[in-house]
Amino acid sequence: MRVAVAIAVLALASCKDKPKPATGNPTPITPVSVGSAGSATQPSLPATSSAPSTTPVSTEDAEKVLPKIVGTQVLGLKQTSDKRQVHATWCIDGEGADGVAKLVAQWMAQAGYRGLSVRGDARKAGVAGDRDGFRMSMVVSASGAASCAAPQHYFASATIFRP
Repeated sequence: MRVAVAIAVLALASCKDKPKPATGNPTPITPVSVGSAGSATQPSLPATSSAPSTTPVSTEDAEKVLPKIVGTQVLGLKQTSDKRQVHATWCIDGEGADGVAKLVAQWMAQAGYRGLSVRGDARKAGVAGDRDGFRMSMVVSASGAASCAAPQHYFASATIFRP
């Protein structure tokens, strides 16, 4: 009798409808970004995308667009080997890397830079802006180096290039 019950249970289990496997291509999910007002908008690419400029940037070019920076210059203006960027580093007094970045942004604004962007926190921050076909980006960071030690002094490394 037990064998008959076991056979009946197996027979019923095998007759059950099995789920059909997915066929075809599923409808793709389109990502959307939600704005501050909560409205969904389609993400889009910039209207034009261009390759970075290959026009050289000399130390003289950089000197012309460099804002007046109050601090000790640690490394003077140096052109990269591909001649597309100029770098320099300062030790700037201030309260927090973000505070120094805001100070640099003020100097950049006074020098005619536009589209300024400041971001970061007390340990590491950055500022960037555009002027006369050049972009300047500066990273400000806390340091333990005796010559420029936080919390009163911060390394500020600038890059000047053509976007």
